[in-house]
Order: sequence, then C-alpha cells, then structure tokens
Amino acid sequence: MLECQAMIEPQGQKRGLTMTFPRFDLPCFVDADRTRLKQVLINLLSNAIKYNQPNGTVVVAVDRASGARNTLASASRIPARACLRTC
Repeated sequence: MLECQAMIEPQGQKRGLTMTFPRFDLPCFVDADRTRLKQVLINLLSNAIKYNQPNGTVVVAVDRASGARNTLASASRIPARACLRTC
C-alpha cells in the first residue's frame, strides 16, 4: 500500500485532491500476486484521481471486520462498483 501511495499521491496533489490512506498499527496481508494487486490498486487510484471533481477527495480504507480484509478506494462521483474488495 505504501508503494502505491508514493506513486499516486503526487498526481492527486497536482489536481488539488485530498488523498487519505490508512495507517496500520499491525501489518495487514493479502494472499495475492503482488504485482497484479499493485496494478489493480494503481488503476483504481488513477481512475479516482482522473474522474474526480476539482478539490475532491480520494479515500483508501481497510476494514478488518469479521476477520476479513477489505480494501476500498473511493472518490467523489465514483460509483460504488469501482471499489475493490479483497477478503
């Protein structure tokens, strides 16, 4: 997640967007292909920036409810189906 943040946050700042990423007290892991997962996250975040409104917001959140891990990227005017969920 930190690599994706480092790559994408400057693009959001150039467009005046507020970018919010989670901070983890404990490490969080996903059983997936690292390269492909990174590609998906970068793509979602790039779309959140590209299709956002001026001075909008992009929020990345992780929900650990019920032992599941869900990653969510959202932005103003981005439909809910554009969100990524990993369990």
